Amino acid sequence: MGKAKKFWVVDLGLDEAEFVQFTYDGDIDDDDVRDGVAVFEHWRGGKKISSFHNADAHELRAIDRLRSMLTGKEDPALNHLNDASGPVS
Repeated sequence: MGKAKKFWVVDLGLDEAEFVQFTYDGDIDDDDVRDGVAVFEHWRGGKKISSFHNADAHELRAIDRLRSMLTGKEDPALNHLNDASGPVS
């Protein structure tokens, strides 16, 4: 995943109803136009659970976010990133 050029998607369940996706060039304002920023989203049952974005893909730490979700171990170092984009409720 770290070598992906444009995006990656990881299914979190057997039925594909829950997944996370990451893109280097996402649409953060839902206007169907790419905004040139990295975006990490968590989807469940067709609804966006959370969305984080940052102009610097490395600062977004998408793989660390995924690892935290899969292991259930919260990474406090990721919490400061919520301020820039905020989770979607």
